[in-house]
Amino acid sequence: SPRAMPESIQKAPGFLPTTRAFFGLELRSLIRSPGIWIFGPLIILQVVTMGLFREGPFETFMLATPGLIAGSSFNTLTLLLVLLILYYSVESLVREQRHGMTGLVNSSPAPTGAILTGKVLANGALACIIAIGAFLGAMIVLAYQFFTTGHWFGMQPYGLGLIVCIFCQRIVLIKRGEQ
Repeated sequence: SPRAMPESIQKAPGFLPTTRAFFGLELRSLIRSPGIWIFGPLIILQVVTMGLFREGPFETFMLATPGLIAGSSFNTLTLLLVLLILYYSVESLVREQRHGMTGLVNSSPAPTGAILTGKVLANGALACIIAIGAFLGAMIVLAYQFFTTGHWFGMQPYGLGLIVCIFCQRIVLIKRGEQ
């Protein structure tokens, strides 16, 4: 006896699943882009050198503080990240056309707003990743200054230790809740 073929159910994907899918796809594509691996470290290097090689009056060494590093790198970081996001936003919108996938993407039942939201969120996540890298670079500058001069103007070790302990405790509690 012949078996009945399974029934095909077609349904338009929802907004959130489409956004999540395009966010993951776009973020993977952006992370693999060679421009990110060139300009991301250059942006971080710019922040580190602004905090590390500052000269004070009479060409003296200037101690770095978190506020000094943040204030000196704010304009540069903002300008470079805005230009990076602008370039990769346009590149992500034209990528389907360049690969000949425009017709397929436009004819899919996926909501256009969800596609664009996923792309925008991926570009924002990329900027956050580079900003976190710049923050870590600033922390490295403060740690280097502490080990070379003995002056620590960053977060006090007790406060940093407390934050790390609370963070580890939260991770352990989350892991226990999953099991």
